[in-house]
Amino acid sequence: PGNQTDTNMYSSGSKLYFVSGASPINSNNKMVLDNSGKLGIGTDSPSYPLDVEFAGDSGIRVKSTDSNANLYLETPGGGNTSTIFFGDAAASNAGYIKYDNNNQRMQFGIEASTKGTWNANGLGIGTTSPNDLLDVRGNIQTSGTFFLSGSDLGGKIARVDTSEVGLYAATTEQIRLGVSNSYLKGTNWVFNGGGYFRVNSTKQLQFGDDEHYIYSDGTDLILKTVTTATNGIVIDSKVDTTMKIDGTTIATWDST
Repeated sequence: PGNQTDTNMYSSGSKLYFVSGASPINSNNKMVLDNSGKLGIGTDSPSYPLDVEFAGDSGIRVKSTDSNANLYLETPGGGNTSTIFFGDAAASNAGYIKYDNNNQRMQFGIEASTKGTWNANGLGIGTTSPNDLLDVRGNIQTSGTFFLSGSDLGGKIARVDTSEVGLYAATTEQIRLGVSNSYLKGTNWVFNGGGYFRVNSTKQLQFGDDEHYIYSDGTDLILKTVTTATNGIVIDSKVDTTMKIDGTTIATWDST
């Protein structure tokens, strides 16, 4: 039926053909509908309910002229998944985006293997069951900066130069290491929430306050208390009551 030089629809065998041009069943075939309900566009042998083939750089477009454009992938639910595969002649599922209805998670795959999973908790890399907003099981490499609790706080881990990494906190905060009451605040290392030590601007090691020092004058190692200190230097030992230099006793004291 129709003009053989225009567009035609005809049947042959178990298929219905839509062609353009003068000769049927040739390269002018545009669509084929087989007896199982599969529709082929650009192919005479559709393998899926909708099977599209084309040459060159082209694609499929869903367009709305006045509102949202949507593409829905629906399953009956339960343990079924909805998947978009990215493949080639060697592998039809080399990459994919999959929604797992049963576990309520979105998965991203490369080389037919899941690399990332997004669930209600967050994004997982190296795990299919993330427990935090970002859950990474493996190494992390970055050329930038990790900001802790937001850039407004000032906490961050950053590259200083080719040989150093910096751990920073805002001037009003502190960096805690190990336990909650031991931390670095400003230039002070505080332990057990109380006493501290620090290296001051003149390279002296100070303990507890600004009155007790250990430092080197270039020749000697000096232990010193300033004149305003309440107590001087105390040596407290119940076992060895001698002071030695190179094995030679230079002073003794009463153990009581």
